[in-house]
Amino acid sequence: MQLTGLADRLMGSVSYIKPFDTESNLINIDTFSILQKNQTQFIKGCLYIGTISALPTIPPCTDAAFICVEDIPLPNIYEETKLLNLCILSNTSNQYEILSYISEIMNEEMRLALYMQKLLDVVYSNQGLQHLIDTAREVFGHPLLVRDTTYKVLAYSYDVGEVLSFQEDVNGDKYINEDTIAYIRNNNILAQTRSHELSHYVRKIEPLHIEGIEVAEIAVYEAGLQFNEIDFKLLDSFSRLLSVELQKTNLFNINKNLIPNYILADLLEKKFNDEDKINRRFHYLKWTKSKNLNIMVIANKKLGAFDSKIPFIIQSLKAFIPIHNCIVYKSSLVAFIDDSLINTLFHDTISEFLEYLKVNSLYAGVSLKFTKLSESRKYYLQALQASEIGQRYNMHLSHYEKCIKYIIADLISSHYDVVDFYHPAVIQLTKEDSENGTNLLETLKYYIYFTNSPNEASKALCIHRNTLFYRINKIKQLTGITLNNADEIFQIYISIKLFEINH
Repeated sequence: MQLTGLADRLMGSVSYIKPFDTESNLINIDTFSILQKNQTQFIKGCLYIGTISALPTIPPCTDAAFICVEDIPLPNIYEETKLLNLCILSNTSNQYEILSYISEIMNEEMRLALYMQKLLDVVYSNQGLQHLIDTAREVFGHPLLVRDTTYKVLAYSYDVGEVLSFQEDVNGDKYINEDTIAYIRNNNILAQTRSHELSHYVRKIEPLHIEGIEVAEIAVYEAGLQFNEIDFKLLDSFSRLLSVELQKTNLFNINKNLIPNYILADLLEKKFNDEDKINRRFHYLKWTKSKNLNIMVIANKKLGAFDSKIPFIIQSLKAFIPIHNCIVYKSSLVAFIDDSLINTLFHDTISEFLEYLKVNSLYAGVSLKFTKLSESRKYYLQALQASEIGQRYNMHLSHYEKCIKYIIADLISSHYDVVDFYHPAVIQLTKEDSENGTNLLETLKYYIYFTNSPNEASKALCIHRNTLFYRINKIKQLTGITLNNADEIFQIYISIKLFEINH
């Protein structure tokens, strides 16, 4: 194992005086030994444990590493050398106790390597996901389960039924039951798992990725047998191995017949203007058109690498949008969204869909509502522009109607110097804030934004209502603005937005 990893594990048990240098990061430790007094021969990759008094008189030039207890002060020659991987512990430590700690850590690493070799052998044997999970059950000693983003169970160990119940659909596919899904969602378990904020481990959950897209999840259940350090390290390595196995299988292949590319592509390319003709072709689609539709474009910043991710995005996106509503079009994913999906996807600021976009580094742009399918191309271009704006300003979900300020800024900057459009008051307040550390421009912004609610403005600024009015009066005196007509307010507010976009 790497020297710094071993040292980090050891740090919880002993007191350091001098840690290993950061340059020791890539030193691999294969074995360990007690440092003998007057020893002159050292093995590469060996960690020697002893006392300062046992160190050679002259520092050895070697790729070995040394952990020494401070029984005497470190000689100056060792203080000055930069070529030795040396760590000094306080004299409260005992080299034989350290040897015992190191032995435990190295034995654990050996067990981890043997476990992973056993799991690798199963992957190479091509016996499938279930066989890999059965073997993982023997290795972990805990029940475990793999499910996709729709909560469909892909594989599970024989004893998962003791801690979790399933439900089956008409095709006999197993899904996690509704109560468990509700628990996961209501307690925000997935977000906590991704950020490693879970304070206790009744189960350890690890997302599984293919091409950087989160496609599934493995859950390991404690089930009365407490997790230990090796379980967490093993799961971290096993999750990557499991992602490889998922990619090998046909679980994430797309049935091309389910995606009516030719019909939706014709709509996006405006090959048909006749609404009646479109509706006659519409029965080939496997979704029911509601009165209102939106188009959503999903892409990411690395367009060249996006095509390889699309099959896995479509598979994981099934948890939110019916696959029949989607089309792969010009290196992006285009979805037709009806009214029934609007609330689920967009109206909750902490929605699972928004979290899905963030963790997978995806950017969705959403068009205005429309009713005529013959106008699909116009609204596709709106969604595409919203997605591109989202990528530029790191907004994972962008609605076209909320992108107007960015579109205006682009139009202005393409023909003019944006600074020429700043209201003089904005320029003056920017200078005032810069020179005196004040917050006048932001105060003015929120005062205008919450025109009829100074209480909301003061709350957004975290100041008292009286402080708000004091600042506004000061702004009026400094700049000469009155804020009593719509034209002035509009010019100031659009200037503030242009300033923010360009800074």
